[in-house]
Amino acid sequence: MLQALADGPLSKSEIAHALGRDAVSGALNRTIRQLLDRDEIGYTLPDTPNSRLQKYQLLRWPQR
Repeated sequence: MLQALADGPLSKSEIAHALGRDAVSGALNRTIRQLLDRDEIGYTLPDTPNSRLQKYQLLRWPQR
C-alpha cells in the first residue's frame, strides 16, 4: 500500500485497485486506520475526513 501511495495521493478504491482488489475490504480499512494512527499516511482533505473526495497521501516512508 505504501508503495502505491509513493506515486501520489489515492482514494480508498484506487488503493484497492492498485493492490489487485475489486472493492474496498474491511482489512484495507483497518490498515488505512493503522497507518493514519502511526502518521505514515495522511488525508489530502484533513478538515473533512469523511468527504467522498478524500484521498490519502504518504507522509513519511517507514524506517525498517
